[in-house]
Amino acid sequence: MNTADFCQLMATTRDTLRFYDQKNLLKSKRNANNYRQYSESDQITFKIIHNLQHAGLTIAEIKSVLFLREQPVTSDCHDETVKLIQSKRNEFHHEQEFYNSSKRLTDEMLNSLSGDTDQDLNQLIEQLGNL
Repeated sequence: MNTADFCQLMATTRDTLRFYDQKNLLKSKRNANNYRQYSESDQITFKIIHNLQHAGLTIAEIKSVLFLREQPVTSDCHDETVKLIQSKRNEFHHEQEFYNSSKRLTDEMLNSLSGDTDQDLNQLIEQLGNL
């Protein structure tokens, strides 16, 4: 599939694809006239990159994950792989706790504003600084 079709299908831009290409994250094939051609495998890789970026991974971390996708985890890289995965898991856990607390607090604010509780909105707002 050509670049325009890929961009439309994946809801992205040519600039994003060029950036991924420059960073060696998404390596499309070239046809005879040197235009980029994207495969179903490229679609999967794009989704992985997009989701990892959304999760907050750096370009270097995304490269590491994509490398693991192509290569088996050897004994040489095992410890670094475990370290990366545990670190990201811990970050995700902390973010999940933050968002759970934020959701709880905003629920309480909505209840306060609707008059369902006697909680003081100013006190609830101050609690935002303690998240």
